Amino acid sequence: MYATWLCAMTATGVLLLWAVIQTAAIYRGATVRGEVGWDAGLYAAVGTHFLETGRAYFPIQSAPYSAEGIVNLYPPTALYLFVPATLLPRALWWVVPLFIIAWSLHRLRPAWWAWPFMAFACVLPISAPAVPVGLVYGNTLLWTVAALFVAAAWRPGYAGTLVFKPTDILLGLPFALRSWRGFGVALAMSAILLPLWFDWVVAMQNLYGSSPLRGLASWPALTIPFIAWISRSSAGWQIPWRPRAQLAAATSEGRTAPAPSS
Repeated sequence: MYATWLCAMTATGVLLLWAVIQTAAIYRGATVRGEVGWDAGLYAAVGTHFLETGRAYFPIQSAPYSAEGIVNLYPPTALYLFVPATLLPRALWWVVPLFIIAWSLHRLRPAWWAWPFMAFACVLPISAPAVPVGLVYGNTLLWTVAALFVAAAWRPGYAGTLVFKPTDILLGLPFALRSWRGFGVALAMSAILLPLWFDWVVAMQNLYGSSPLRGLASWPALTIPFIAWISRSSAGWQIPWRPRAQLAAATSEGRTAPAPSS
């Protein structure tokens, strides 16, 4: 058992190191192109547009268009995230979801065998790993993972998962079934913005190359909260003691124990 634990932790360390190397490489390229935090800035622009005009989508999206420049491809519920992004310090866009993920991992305490799988999901897909890309560009993936983690660690938290891409919701369904109250809150949040849903449908119909499978590249990363949930354990990542060490300790105790009096 100890040898298996050691191999699992070594693999986790190697994979996380590779994720750091990927992030550094992507950051260097994004810095040259001036694209660090690009997505976060785009979402803030969408929030500002809504505050100024009351519309979630841009005029260009009322006719056929391509997903270039400043356009909004997200459902109306994303405004619950994008509007605060315009009012709060930009650094919180990264700090808050990362804190939520860390808190959820501490609460769930995934078993040691799950960590290599979670680390492996951080480096997929190989050509454009979703987690490093999300960290550099400030993609909503960070918030989607955080929302799923909250849903895993706290049942009503599923309400937050409806803020993001429709394809991401499929991975949230296992958590939705855990709390009808949270699911009801999510539906209520969507119903409040009902008129904007019609605008979103029009925007998606006018998008060149639109596909219901858009966003599948982020699915490996979105499995991380699910892996943490199914592997949750009170023991967490504790080191399993070597059987030989346990036997030696028991033998030592037997030798030092006083003989019973007759």
